[in-house]
Amino acid sequence: MTTTGAALRVAVIVVALLATTLLTHYVRGGKAIYFFEPHHIVWLFGASNTAFLAAMLLLLYRVARDGAAGVSLHGSTLNLAAVAVRGVFVGGGHFGSSAFALTEAALSLGAALALVLALHPATAARFALSAERPRAPRAPEDFPTAALAAGCVGWGVVASLLSTNVDHLFRWICLAVSIYLEAGAVLPQRALLLRTKRLPALTAHALFLWALSGALRLLLWVILLLEGELHLWLMLGDFVHVALLADFVALYVQSLAAGELAGEGMAMGELDV
Repeated sequence: MTTTGAALRVAVIVVALLATTLLTHYVRGGKAIYFFEPHHIVWLFGASNTAFLAAMLLLLYRVARDGAAGVSLHGSTLNLAAVAVRGVFVGGGHFGSSAFALTEAALSLGAALALVLALHPATAARFALSAERPRAPRAPEDFPTAALAAGCVGWGVVASLLSTNVDHLFRWICLAVSIYLEAGAVLPQRALLLRTKRLPALTAHALFLWALSGALRLLLWVILLLEGELHLWLMLGDFVHVALLADFVALYVQSLAAGELAGEGMAMGELDV
């Protein structure tokens, strides 16, 4: 399938998720089921962020042990920015009273920063577990990351202003910006995967955990929807995030079932980017 076909597939997934969300909201009339409590949201948000933290730690170990092949410095830099901004959101409200949420935010920031340093040519050697072990070379990256980051930040601000809830606006802006930065980080990672013939198992597991993080946050939005809260413009960022990783997840499941991840790694020939 061509790049245009892959983009069309992503668009179809996003539109389907948007349509399902709007249909559910208006059929139910925005009524709440009064079943879930705020601490359930905190736990689910924490589970999503923990999956992200696990992905960053696994990538960091993989890069330190074997080199940076298949892992995008541009994508990791955007993820670092997303984690830093998300930490501001976590520091207030119900999340700020959760020791687990605050600990996870600090650990995620440290892991994301360490990953960027491990990937950056100026500091990568210091993160190698063994200077004698051959490490896979980095594939050259050429991606308009600055423009992408500016677009994610700008649209995140607009999305928060369009949200139905404008209380604590600054924190909502931080949440929206972090969501769109994380979704944007998938693009340079996908572009690098296009040039990767075989993905090491650890990297594949880490990227699956990254996709799982987005899926758990989608579940959070579903719960809020059932409780009468519609945050469509914030949800859109996670819709894009999940749609961009959908074909990778499908290929990952196929490779896992075929036993490829127990051997030489995951063949990327069927991934459309």
